[in-house]
Amino acid sequence: SGRMLSWAVLILPHLEEQSLFDRFDLKLSALEQPNQPQETHVPTYQCPSDGAEDRYFQHETLTKGVRFAKGNYAAYVSPFHIDEQIWFPGALGGMKWGQNGVVYGQKLTAIRDGLTKTIMVSEVRTRPDERDQRGAWALPWAGSSLLAFDLHPLNMFFGSSRLSAERTLPYAPWMLTVDGAQRPNNRGFNIDMLYDCPNPDAAQLDGMPCTTWTQEQNENYYLSAAPRSRHAGGVVTAAVDGHVRFLADDIDPVVMAYMVSVNDGRSRDIP
Repeated sequence: SGRMLSWAVLILPHLEEQSLFDRFDLKLSALEQPNQPQETHVPTYQCPSDGAEDRYFQHETLTKGVRFAKGNYAAYVSPFHIDEQIWFPGALGGMKWGQNGVVYGQKLTAIRDGLTKTIMVSEVRTRPDERDQRGAWALPWAGSSLLAFDLHPLNMFFGSSRLSAERTLPYAPWMLTVDGAQRPNNRGFNIDMLYDCPNPDAAQLDGMPCTTWTQEQNENYYLSAAPRSRHAGGVVTAAVDGHVRFLADDIDPVVMAYMVSVNDGRSRDIP
């Protein structure tokens, strides 16, 4: 629902892609663009090791047959779930609804743990399967252009209600859930939660395990995805201040959770 245009669309003018940006009608959904700009491969959004330059996402139901080019970068919106980013924000999370119905992003002042210590962007991988949404840069979906670390917050259980607690307490990781965190190139037991996971067996063999999200409140009623790359041992990430670092697959999940969260009060260096 909504316009479904990602952050990667909005920053195109800053990547010397003004002409491509001008082809987007920001008043229309990503599925209704008359100029079809979303099917353009952007070289800046691609890692040569992955092969995304000739891959597309196209789904009969989810995109109504509209085709989306794939890329290799996604942004963190939460140390928890993508759908919990308002209460537990990452660098691109914390969005607010205005009285006019417009969604606004958070200000840099909301990133209290430091721009240098907070992860904003990481690599993601793509698959040649056109039904796999991962890497579809114009869509604000899990694994397409958004990531969440999925280390559950301890403080979600405090207070009279979950939402009131989330609004008043900073993020703190619940240690009993560290095994489910979405570390770099994670292969389980937690896996990428997609709107449709085509051919899970093949995805597992590709090192990109996934499952399908459901509307029913069961074990698949959440959205998160791991950063992924074909580089040995980890992924390339960028902090909010723009500097680039390599994160190892075996990074301490608690350390990484604090690096994704913007307001936990604990600035962590990348090991």
